[in-house]
Amino acid sequence: MAPRRPTLDPVHVVGRVLGAVALLGLAVLPACAPARSTGAPPPGFGPPGVYPGYPARSALGPQVPAAAAPPSQPAEASAATPAAPPAPSPSAAGAIEAAAAGDADDASGGEEVATVGDDVEDGPGDPVASPPAAPSVRPFAELGNGEIERRVASDLASLGPISVGWANQGGLVNGVQMPRADGWTVLDPDDTWGTQETVDALVRCIGIVRARHPGSPRLSIGQMSAPRGGRLASHKSHQSGRDVDVGYYFTGGEQRGFVRATAGNLDRARTWTFVRALFTDAHPEFVFIDTSVQKVLKEYALSIGEDPAWLDRIFQYQSHEPWPIIRYAPGHADHIHVRFYNPRAQEMGVRAYDALVKHGKYRLPTIKQTKSSTETAYVVHVAHSGDTLDLLARRYATTVQAIREANGLKSAHIKAKQQLKIPTKRTKVVTTVVTEKAKPPPHAVQIPPRRLPPRDPPALAAQGGGSVGTASVPR
Repeated sequence: MAPRRPTLDPVHVVGRVLGAVALLGLAVLPACAPARSTGAPPPGFGPPGVYPGYPARSALGPQVPAAAAPPSQPAEASAATPAAPPAPSPSAAGAIEAAAAGDADDASGGEEVATVGDDVEDGPGDPVASPPAAPSVRPFAELGNGEIERRVASDLASLGPISVGWANQGGLVNGVQMPRADGWTVLDPDDTWGTQETVDALVRCIGIVRARHPGSPRLSIGQMSAPRGGRLASHKSHQSGRDVDVGYYFTGGEQRGFVRATAGNLDRARTWTFVRALFTDAHPEFVFIDTSVQKVLKEYALSIGEDPAWLDRIFQYQSHEPWPIIRYAPGHADHIHVRFYNPRAQEMGVRAYDALVKHGKYRLPTIKQTKSSTETAYVVHVAHSGDTLDLLARRYATTVQAIREANGLKSAHIKAKQQLKIPTKRTKVVTTVVTEKAKPPPHAVQIPPRRLPPRDPPALAAQGGGSVGTASVPR
């Protein structure tokens, strides 16, 4: 008689299979888990790259293609599915959110709202500065700290424009004024100073609009920074030469000053060309645009064939991107606020900081913070014959208990000619000004890779691609 084969318990079999699957999953999971699950920033935001800067007044080179992406950002970094870099430190993330919050606060106080600009010299036809090259060597690597201090003391101009500190607590050394030209109108001549990198990037982007759209109206340029940076009356940022407010392009032609943009009056083609140039021919840190205008621009960009994944990476509107560059802050329906990365000016701002302070070329700004508290206001009432606490409470819109507490009364009995402090509903605002030094600049400059579009839309490709050659860029 053949031996009887033992029967298998179905529950036992299922348990062993599930256990094997679980072990296999643990082995494969580290290689398959998406970077987003760790809270890492999206592709293209990091890790930091270092750019040699924007060579001033040199020929405009071709757009940096995906294949020429920096070593810290592989060629695939501009595609839709590159590997995400490590998450930035909490301080870096906090700085970004603080910047956005600061701009929102500024707008409510007038910072980003209806700013005005300038008119300075540099006629049409001058060459336009080239876009940033791929990262290679840290700017000013050839200069030792001793040489930098010597130049600060005796030849400060040789170091070029210097962006010191932070956008909302900083200064500008060797600033450059926005030049006059046919392509733009500066609304406040006194406060349109920036670094050479900022001025070149702005000139370059406006020139691209005018090259692709002949007959374009002049763009309104609002405030940038004061000649030496620092606090502007209507801003909390705009302090270190890297910020600029610009208007929108409108279908009705040139507008004097900043005008609210709507779906009915916005020149979508020209405005999108300008915004796109900020990414292809400059390096923006932030671009603050009202959500209603973001909607119009993003829908237009999709309609002409821009890459949807790239748009989702740069726009905050209808995107799950945790680190959008184009983002909302109150007060930006009538203008765009751009903050540029300035590799050279920021690098020198860090390396020369101690020498600038030591030789009196830069003073750490003093921040005045106003702290307010409220106190109950009182009126003094001299009691007359027939007065009662109930009568006084009704007359002064308060309560009997409040009068008793204010005067330390143990009963409701009062005497004629007795002076009483009567609390009212009015409050007294007590303001205290607290003065403190601003925080020093960071110890190192970190510039993330640019978020370049992976391709040009068909209409733009037919015109010759992303960047425009110098000879064809009118100003």
